[in-house]
Amino acid sequence: MSSAAKLAEARFFLELLDALEKRKRPLTRGATAAQEVSYLLGSVLNSLYSALEQAKPITGVEAV
Repeated sequence: MSSAAKLAEARFFLELLDALEKRKRPLTRGATAAQEVSYLLGSVLNSLYSALEQAKPITGVEAV
C-alpha cells in the first residue's frame, strides 16, 4: 500500500474520532466511547507509522 493510501487511512480514522466526539456516545455496540477512542487513536498511529515506512525508500531513511 502506498504512503498516500496510508495517509488516507489515517484521515478516515481521524474522521471517525471526530464523529465519536460529536456524537457523545459509542459508535458501536459492546464498547465504551473511551475504548473506541483508544482503538481509533491506535489505528491513526499505525497508519501514520506505515506511511512513514512506505516513504523511506522514496525519501531516504535518514530523511524520515
